[in-house]
Amino acid sequence: MRTRLLCQSFNLLLHRLHVELREEGRVVSVELDIHDDLTREMVDLFAPDVIVAPFLKRAIPADVSSRVLCLAVYPGIEARLAVDEEKKPLSAYRTEELARMRRNFYGFDRSYHVARFNFIHKIAKSRTPATLAVHRAGNGDRQGDAGCRP
Repeated sequence: MRTRLLCQSFNLLLHRLHVELREEGRVVSVELDIHDDLTREMVDLFAPDVIVAPFLKRAIPADVSSRVLCLAVYPGIEARLAVDEEKKPLSAYRTEELARMRRNFYGFDRSYHVARFNFIHKIAKSRTPATLAVHRAGNGDRQGDAGCRP
């Protein structure tokens, strides 16, 4: 069976479909959905038995969908949330965030309280923090770093 995968980009879902269809012994081809005329030309040249379109953002032309079986694959938000919840439950993120907040308030590092005091009293920083000053990375491969003081 000849299968054409029609997509916007070669994402993880498309890669998984491609691998599994080839393992089943199908002839699989991938086409980027750029223009309706290119889709029509693809159908004329490749003559697929089925077109699978994961996460397609545009509609498949009516004349193509009337000639060839077209399957639009989109797992939906519920499926995506279920997969994310299996990887790491939302309660784990909450627990980590509360632990980080507790360390900020009650830990030995006073930087949070100093930053909060400076923010409330509108005290300007004397220099940009190193995390924001990427121009001071020190790797030397950027031009114009010579005049920057650390």
